[in-house]
Amino acid sequence: MNSCPAITFATLHVRRSAQAVSLAAGCLAAALPEEIRSGCRLLDFYPDQPVAAMADRILAERVDLLALPTYLWNCNILTVLCTEIRNRSPQTLIACGGPEATARAAAILKQKTCDLVISGEGEKHFSDLVLALAAGDDWRRLPGMTLMGPDGIVSNPDKTVSRLSVQTDSPWLCGLLQPTTEGGVLWETARGCTFGCDFCFDSGGHHQVRPLPEERLVAELELFQRRGVSQVWVLDSTFNFPPARGKQLLRLLAVHGRGIHFHLEAKADFLDRETVALLAAVDCSVQVGLQSAHAEILRRVHRPFDPEVFSRAINLLNAEGITFGLDLIYGLPGDNLAGFCRSLDFALQFAPNHLDIFPLAILPGTQLAARAATEGIQHQPEPPYEVLATPDLPRAELEQCRELAAAVDLFYNTGRAVGLLPTLLRSLQIEAVNFFTDFANWLQRDQGLYRDALLATETWSSAEVLAMQESFIQHLLLKRGHPELLPAALDLLRYHFHYAEAHLGDEVLPPSRPLQKERAWDTPWSLAPGVRLVPFHYEIVDLLDLEGADLTAIGELLRPVGSVALFVRRQNEVWCESLEEDFLKLLQNCDGRHSPAEIFAGSIAPREGMELVDFAVAEGLLEQIPPT
Repeated sequence: MNSCPAITFATLHVRRSAQAVSLAAGCLAAALPEEIRSGCRLLDFYPDQPVAAMADRILAERVDLLALPTYLWNCNILTVLCTEIRNRSPQTLIACGGPEATARAAAILKQKTCDLVISGEGEKHFSDLVLALAAGDDWRRLPGMTLMGPDGIVSNPDKTVSRLSVQTDSPWLCGLLQPTTEGGVLWETARGCTFGCDFCFDSGGHHQVRPLPEERLVAELELFQRRGVSQVWVLDSTFNFPPARGKQLLRLLAVHGRGIHFHLEAKADFLDRETVALLAAVDCSVQVGLQSAHAEILRRVHRPFDPEVFSRAINLLNAEGITFGLDLIYGLPGDNLAGFCRSLDFALQFAPNHLDIFPLAILPGTQLAARAATEGIQHQPEPPYEVLATPDLPRAELEQCRELAAAVDLFYNTGRAVGLLPTLLRSLQIEAVNFFTDFANWLQRDQGLYRDALLATETWSSAEVLAMQESFIQHLLLKRGHPELLPAALDLLRYHFHYAEAHLGDEVLPPSRPLQKERAWDTPWSLAPGVRLVPFHYEIVDLLDLEGADLTAIGELLRPVGSVALFVRRQNEVWCESLEEDFLKLLQNCDGRHSPAEIFAGSIAPREGMELVDFAVAEGLLEQIPPT
């Protein structure tokens, strides 16, 4: 081939979401000379699409080289896709890369569905491959290439990660990836990981953190701001190591990332007061890897853990009001059901905003995969490689862990129960693990929920989970003989749920143009997206004044006089206000069909009604739907 090859990158994402960004493909294309880069196609696919339709789209144009970023969540479907491409276009050269392909290069090549695997970080290797193809040179001896030779697998050494910094072109700055207001951004600020947890592949065996140049980071942040990006996922495994680099990154975010919410991953060992103070100056959320609360368990997978250091760091986050989540893993070597339950209780005492719980995955290429058989760990041989049983956690108990994790995900995460759970547990004098176990059992035994439906937590909407929570709390309180606690419990549940949903929902902004008052009284209005009207048993203002009180105290101090509260978000603040009768009547009945004149129907004077309309429109609570 003595001309520029036609290159297509096909990325199969795990799901449709703001994080479905073809970053790997963009980085590979950005490494190419500009005259070749401009002709590249970057295609996005999702698991709900038929493989034949993916192949049709790939082959709709000439494709000499097909590059496939390969991960554990997409490698099985990509195998089928490669077979389809191979049958329909045998002349197309198919290259796989990424962590899954790097770890399983020989196994992938033996399936005879792709021609080569590019190991490690692919920019340099992929660029060398493309230039060799363009020049008609032999690419088979290039570094980082693994291919099937006449005598078996040939693997050429990869030496690119010896560099101390990452010097690559930005796919964002060169226009290959387009940041948008609606989408999210996956953002690299460094590569590599210093730590060597046996279950993780992030360090790649090199144990280095290699930062990207600060001038590139600033330019990318300024681009994200100009394009109105709302969310950025920072891909550092540990943004705050080394600590000085993490602090400098936060300073950059504070100056150049205003108006953007950043998702960060941190290690508790390096969350000191200065770092937490810097986090407080940034619109962000932080995910912290706990994995287990047992130092002796984590020691077996070469992950140091000091519970006092961890507790001190998380308490700093709580003191500054930082939104944070924790990670837990069940199935670690040496851990058992009781140990996992203790870790869950340990995590919940910090009231994280989110608690992610995973089964251990025995990832190819990791230290744990190399010794899994000798440790007696049974696991899936294919992706997602989840543990099935260990000598300390037999299959039946592992499945109990799985159900417990699903119950936490539904009630605590999707149900936004972080603000409710401590009060509920304290009032009922029940341990968290017992509470969630009862919830899982109630769903299956009393509500007839199939176990598979319980485990498929990603399929449940937050509104469906709220209904589950309300029913379960009623069941629990009636079973324990405390029906008098129901109004307080349900009010706290609804408050925390709708507060969190409002925070995650649409922002309610004032209109860009002033109200035309001469027509407003006879104009049908609609409630703006993001406005929530929520009924309560108690006066919501009085309930919030008793924040931290247990259910019994609330019931003794307040009378259930009823109220309806308005929830709206403006910038990063959620407003919750109790509504007066006439204003509530207006908002509840603005359905796009009835005007204020019809809603009030003479119950108040037009002048008074117009004051309410004027205020509601000025605050962005009501909007006029344009005619279709």
